[in-house]
Amino acid sequence: VKIRSNLGLLYYQAGEMSSCLRLLNDVLCVNKCYDEGGNFSTVQILYNIGIVMESLSSSLQATAISSADYEAQSDLMHQARDMFQSAHDIVLRLVGNCTDGDVCKWYGNYAPRIAVLVINKLALKADDNNDGC
Repeated sequence: VKIRSNLGLLYYQAGEMSSCLRLLNDVLCVNKCYDEGGNFSTVQILYNIGIVMESLSSSLQATAISSADYEAQSDLMHQARDMFQSAHDIVLRLVGNCTDGDVCKWYGNYAPRIAVLVINKLALKADDNNDGC
């Protein structure tokens, strides 16, 4: 799952957005089959999809001509925020499960890094409202 998720980001960096989103969505489906409640792999995939959608939204905003373009851009941005929020919710649940506070011990070394990325992403978007951040 992690390898395919990272491959999706390579597609993203190469500008292959449709291939990237298709691969990341496939990986998300596979991951959910193994862990319905979500784990840090799920968090990473949701975060990656959010990043791609946010980038697509920015690109569309820069080239928007019609009201349909602006509506599509707004929809993409809303979907990106939903991905970040879903990732954030899973992070809070997983970190809350660490009764001794040692996230690395419970989930591995990369878990705190992706958790910080997700929490910071939402904190940057907050309008002076730090609920849950």
